Amino acid sequence: MKPKVIFSHVSKTYKLYKKNSDKLLDLFSISKKRTKTFYALHDISFEVYEGETIGIIGTNGSGKSTLSNLLSGAVPHSSGTVEINGEPSLIAIAAGLDKNLSGMDNIEQKCLMHGLKSNEIKHIKDDIIEFADLGDFIYQPVKNYSSGMKSRLGFAISVHTNPDILIIDEALSVGDQTFYQKCIDRIDQFKKEGKTIFFVSHSISQVKSISDRVIWIHFGKVKEIGETALVLKNYKEYINWFNSMSEAEQKKFRAEMMQKQTMNVAPADLSTTDEVPSRLNKTGKNNDKNRHNIGFTILIAILVLFTALSGAVLFSGQSLANMKLPLLAPKQSEIKEEDPKEEVVETIAMNTPGVIVEEQAAAYTSMTKSSAFVDIPFSTSVIIEEEYEEMYKIKYNNNSMYIEKTTVQLVDKASLTKEDSTIEQFESLLPEPFFQSYNFFIAFYQTDYDTLKEKINGYTEEMNEDRQKILHLDGYEISYLFNEDDITNEILIHNINTQSGSIEEFKNMSQISSNNHNQYLLITNQFEYILNLTENTLLIRSDDQ
Repeated sequence: MKPKVIFSHVSKTYKLYKKNSDKLLDLFSISKKRTKTFYALHDISFEVYEGETIGIIGTNGSGKSTLSNLLSGAVPHSSGTVEINGEPSLIAIAAGLDKNLSGMDNIEQKCLMHGLKSNEIKHIKDDIIEFADLGDFIYQPVKNYSSGMKSRLGFAISVHTNPDILIIDEALSVGDQTFYQKCIDRIDQFKKEGKTIFFVSHSISQVKSISDRVIWIHFGKVKEIGETALVLKNYKEYINWFNSMSEAEQKKFRAEMMQKQTMNVAPADLSTTDEVPSRLNKTGKNNDKNRHNIGFTILIAILVLFTALSGAVLFSGQSLANMKLPLLAPKQSEIKEEDPKEEVVETIAMNTPGVIVEEQAAAYTSMTKSSAFVDIPFSTSVIIEEEYEEMYKIKYNNNSMYIEKTTVQLVDKASLTKEDSTIEQFESLLPEPFFQSYNFFIAFYQTDYDTLKEKINGYTEEMNEDRQKILHLDGYEISYLFNEDDITNEILIHNINTQSGSIEEFKNMSQISSNNHNQYLLITNQFEYILNLTENTLLIRSDDQ
């Protein structure tokens, strides 16, 4: 049988420049500085056959998403050979979605990108809408979607374009249990149809239940590839070993491993190294040498041009300044110098508590929105340190960050009046399997991970993108979430009844709501309850979080 996918000694590299000018100097080989090359993937080789489901595992930054992008053709490889015998489709959170278009428009656009004709899109559009189950949000811009909604839409579109090769990159790590099961059912259907599937995930339980074989990517290289149970066993042993180290030891280990992925390569060195084979042309000569020749030719051409212009001046009797050539800079006297003025940013010290009122609020590392950021979820408490014209400087997880004023409410949760309510008051809101035994389920709050696994039956283990452990109770619409000490600190109830009259009662009693009125926080004497109408969930946690 001919392999469906063949990777042979494939590498993906990125040049690391300290500043933009280094790119130009490197282009003409003028700079003698050594350029750092980062190997996101290095010398990857494997073969996958039709009908196989391959799990791809590895810690954050190992190269899993880079591999999925190479498989889908979203980015080119730097060296080696990649052979894909079929039409691939990548499913990742928001992959290929235009945030400014509505969900409906994105369906048509992505289907067209997959080569479908208008009549074919019309035929499958209703099925995509039904599968995504976004309700009226299908007509709203994708930029207003939660990560779970984006994943639902992307998955729904991709599985209905009938791809030969399906690449799922963490797309099942978000969303509720019902949608997850719907996705698993569709994946099983694809497996029966003999399609090839690559499944990228942090969740060992998901990979175990889906995969025929597993590839373990470890800091850019294939650590292991083989039978699912054996590779996952070795991977879990590595994770346990890594977690046993102190935080300082973990940082040191990761720094050392990432240093091995980075090479210092000077332009002249590339002609004598086999580390970057894609830089060699058919004659075996290095492209950097050719690039140097091109740069030298351009410099010669510029000198010839100026020589010709000088000759023209001698014969015409005009000065270069009078010729008003665009290549010449203006006279220094013609340049108007403006007094440099430093921009003064007015700040007001506050040191005031606040609460996030956006579903996911972007907190930036600087006042520039193009800087790195993290998402802070609704109802999170923060300390507002300083006020600017449009932003607050906040303290979050012991880090100072910047956030738009509209995403935070100036209120101290501890000062809010706690409602004297219990979960029984919202019986009609809750799914029946949970409510029938809610006292039993809540009794396991603040229970350690191993004890809970011994006490309950019929569960599914998972780990989300924040490496938080989760136990799903099959058939009871409930999940237990654990903190870093492996203690249950949150209980998530799925598939709440959004048509219940208790919804309005809950809204009226809640102390804080999100800006889009899709999430509500109710603080009681015992717990905090967070109602999420987008995901149809109710989160229960202690009021001290």
